[in-house]
Amino acid sequence: MSRSESAPSGPQRPRVLLIRPSALGDVAKTAASLAAIRRAMPDAVIHWLVSRPFAPLIAPHPALDEAVPFDRRKAGSWAGLIRRLHRARYDAVYDLQGLLRSGLFTAATRAKVRVGFADAREGAAWFYNRKHEVPQRQNAVDRMLGLLSAELADQGVDTAHPDPRLYVAKDECDAHRAWLAEQGLDAGRYAAVAPTAKWGCKRWPMERWRVIVRRLAETGRGVVVVAGPGEEDQVRSLLGGSEPGGTLWQGGVGAMAACLADAGVVLANDSAALHIGVAFDRPVVGLYGPTDPALVGPYRRPEAVVQPEGLSPGEMVGYRDRQDDDALMRRIPIDAVWARLHAVAPDAVG
Repeated sequence: MSRSESAPSGPQRPRVLLIRPSALGDVAKTAASLAAIRRAMPDAVIHWLVSRPFAPLIAPHPALDEAVPFDRRKAGSWAGLIRRLHRARYDAVYDLQGLLRSGLFTAATRAKVRVGFADAREGAAWFYNRKHEVPQRQNAVDRMLGLLSAELADQGVDTAHPDPRLYVAKDECDAHRAWLAEQGLDAGRYAAVAPTAKWGCKRWPMERWRVIVRRLAETGRGVVVVAGPGEEDQVRSLLGGSEPGGTLWQGGVGAMAACLADAGVVLANDSAALHIGVAFDRPVVGLYGPTDPALVGPYRRPEAVVQPEGLSPGEMVGYRDRQDDDALMRRIPIDAVWARLHAVAPDAVG
């Protein structure tokens, strides 16, 4: 039973749908918007349409009544979802993704208020009846909050003091603490290292990660290497063997949230793990090459970013065109990463 279904009866509560199905890092960044809607509309029933594998990341959030899962690759899922959206009778929908797919879902609700970016891509703006111009050159978190602020100006959306927190389900936390005990690791002391990324051009070379992991392991606090399904071979060289190394962690999104929430520091490429670490208020260090941290960096953590030496603004564009070309990431020195770790989390690595 959802929280909205178990709510006490009374006057009709406004029904709100937030749409941000993917990607995982972007879903993590949207937590601040969920909290903002809840503050502006404390009596609302709030649902969030999200890709099913990512639902465990947001389901424990106290501001959310229900996660509406979307099975992108499951045959027939679109038709069933569209029927569900129509039957839900939402009063307002906020499309924070701004793509054709999310625009279609917005239209499917037939809500009286359908809000989105005026410059939404792939023609998505055709499906909104409330469109707002929001500057693009800002962090993605602030851009989404800007859309909400424009639409809910009279309801006091606070963009100056956003709440980007995520929460961990108790069963996931308990399972992770049990795993830590089995590995001889302590919550709050280990370094969580996430060396993978979907795009090769965003990955720091694995041989350099190996040096950092060895140095971290030698501190005696422990290193957990975070890897997703199918990434075992990529990170195998970082695990303990003939020299100090890390302990391999694997699991679903909810379990990853528990792992990152308990870390003493999170070190990652421009990937979901970094932004989840920020949402749990962990010390973080993010390695950035072909993407602009001003737009997609760890939220309000400019001191956490390490970039290539001699990087020009013109090089922080077109990462999709670079594919697996890691030339920019290779310009990030090992010592620069190690120094930044000491600066942001001296208790975790010293």
